[in-house]
Amino acid sequence: MLIKDGHRLILWSVREGELLQEAVEWCHTKGVDFWAVNKDYPEEERNKNNHFSRKLKVDMFIDDRNLGGLPDWGTIYQMITNHETWETLNYRHLSLEEHKAPKKKHWWSF
Repeated sequence: MLIKDGHRLILWSVREGELLQEAVEWCHTKGVDFWAVNKDYPEEERNKNNHFSRKLKVDMFIDDRNLGGLPDWGTIYQMITNHETWETLNYRHLSLEEHKAPKKKHWWSF
């Protein structure tokens, strides 16, 4: 859905060679084709880039090593499309919890 929405996804991995190709192919079978793999843009060539840096120039990182782990993809999609951070998403969730009406007791629990 992120790709359909026009987002450019970059796979940035420590994998190289055959292991990297396996990961790219696995993602392709799941319908995920990356804009670039281990580079900032598809045409980037390390030997022709005087300003090559391993630091990506991106708006957001989706990483399985985030503090607290990786949220589910539905949550990630909501965060991206609604321009929310993990903090604002949790704050909103906690605020909703506080405003919930207490559960009514059944007649047999009085």
